[in-house]
Amino acid sequence: MSLFLKNRCAIAVLTFAAPLAFAQTNKPPTKPESKGASDAPILVEYKSTFTNYRPFVDQPIVSWREANDTVAKIGGWRTYAKESQQPEPAPAPAPASSNGAKQ
Repeated sequence: MSLFLKNRCAIAVLTFAAPLAFAQTNKPPTKPESKGASDAPILVEYKSTFTNYRPFVDQPIVSWREANDTVAKIGGWRTYAKESQQPEPAPAPAPASSNGAKQ
């Protein structure tokens, strides 16, 4: 067998055998030695993704000249660019729910 063919066979074996070796490395589940702290329930705090939701507010339609004048008074597009780089203000704390679930 030529050296080229041996190298190709070795590469093929390693390519197909390596994923199989990783698939066989399951560890058996371990049991805790003491039943003290592991029996305590894990507290999970729920936070809705809609907590900071701001609904759409329809703005009144103005003429394009008035809109351009307003932008010019504010400082132009550079002011909007700076404003977009500022972090969002901290949200107000959520009110407590009446059903007893933590939020």
